[in-house]
Amino acid sequence: QCWTPSRAKGVLVVGGHLGWSFYGQPAWGYIGICRHPGDRVASLYNYLRKKEWDVWSRHGLDRNSLERTLEQSPLFRRLVKNSQCEYLSGYGNFEATLRHIRSHNYLVARLESITLVASMLSQKLDLKDSRLKQQNAGIAGYREQLDINANAQAMIADLTGEDQALFDYISSQPDGIFCSISDRNW
Repeated sequence: QCWTPSRAKGVLVVGGHLGWSFYGQPAWGYIGICRHPGDRVASLYNYLRKKEWDVWSRHGLDRNSLERTLEQSPLFRRLVKNSQCEYLSGYGNFEATLRHIRSHNYLVARLESITLVASMLSQKLDLKDSRLKQQNAGIAGYREQLDINANAQAMIADLTGEDQALFDYISSQPDGIFCSISDRNW
């Protein structure tokens, strides 16, 4: 089914891999997880080559080389270019994203802080179960199997510089969690 904001009526939390602009401005706030940009690109590449090869092979994805994929797939490059800034705010740059998340109700955390986020949500929202269901957890060790050479790393850094600034900022916050939600808005 297609998503419409009316589908969220009465729902406490809506989540997924889609950004701010997809959901529209939520009445309450937005919770996001920020990954290291290199990890995110590697994870997406691994997912597409394993699960969506039929589609992505037509768009320049090379099943055996992230470097060649970055070189030959404009669609993949567009998909990863500062996508975390884009997801969180609709803007593909750090400064605009920072202004946006500071001026709305946001909780953004590093992936490594997910257990703390679950506990925080449980406490703030009076939830009985603080576990977050992971439906698409990656296979441990997949990144080591990918050949991410220096050239691929440089291309990733070039495409995700604004996301890196965002990740560094979120990482600099206490416990790797940024929260612009006032106590009264919980």
